Amino acid sequence: MSWLDPTLRRVLPWLRWCVLVVAGVAGTVPRLAGYPEWFPAWLQPWIVSHQFWLVALPAAAVVPLEALERWLIRRRRSARLKALLAELLERIRPEFLVQDLREAPAPHHRLTLYKANKRQTKLTIVARSGEATSGSATWWAIHRDEQNRCQGVAGMGWYLSALLVVPDRRAAALPDVAGTPSERELADYAKRTYVTEQDVSKHRWRARSFAAMTIRDGGRRWGVLVFDSVDPDAGRGDFPKKMLSFTPQILTAIIKAWNEP
Repeated sequence: MSWLDPTLRRVLPWLRWCVLVVAGVAGTVPRLAGYPEWFPAWLQPWIVSHQFWLVALPAAAVVPLEALERWLIRRRRSARLKALLAELLERIRPEFLVQDLREAPAPHHRLTLYKANKRQTKLTIVARSGEATSGSATWWAIHRDEQNRCQGVAGMGWYLSALLVVPDRRAAALPDVAGTPSERELADYAKRTYVTEQDVSKHRWRARSFAAMTIRDGGRRWGVLVFDSVDPDAGRGDFPKKMLSFTPQILTAIIKAWNEP
């Protein structure tokens, strides 16, 4: 439907005025002492017999037309914010990486911004750095009170409301499950990334290091920023410090704009 948006935005204001004019004419003309000369004679009895509907239906149509217009405005604004966020994540992504990894393909080291739905039951992608996987429909289940119902590094980072790095400095590297991993490797990867072994076996994710931190707006959990990389050590070193400094300085203003009416 996105290709219809520009046309609808132009047509709806005119359509709203048209229905108001129809309602006004239908309600006013029959009350005049005589019809204007320019008014078609054949139309006069039809208007009288259908006056109620000619007034009621156009008047009632104004409300949904206005609602549709507001929805289109919000939709357009949301699309612009998503595009801005995606561009921002792509520009900042190299700053999260050590120099040796900055020239690697963008899909190998990604930043993804997830937003929680109103009921705070799942995280869906708002924006992602790069273009190769920007259309992904991946989502993660979350729960406000039960940790075991939060899925993935994204869901766990959202629940803990703190910077989560996987693997941390003291842990061994995550196993490579993209090829033909053993059952032990599948179980290890699943346990440390907060997913099921079936999920790992199905998707065979290439990412071997993650970082996630909760994004807040006005004190309320809004979503989570996730970094994933095929490099097993990309999330170590001074990476946590960079992630903590990046979020409050850049994302807060955009998220506030997102939530404004």
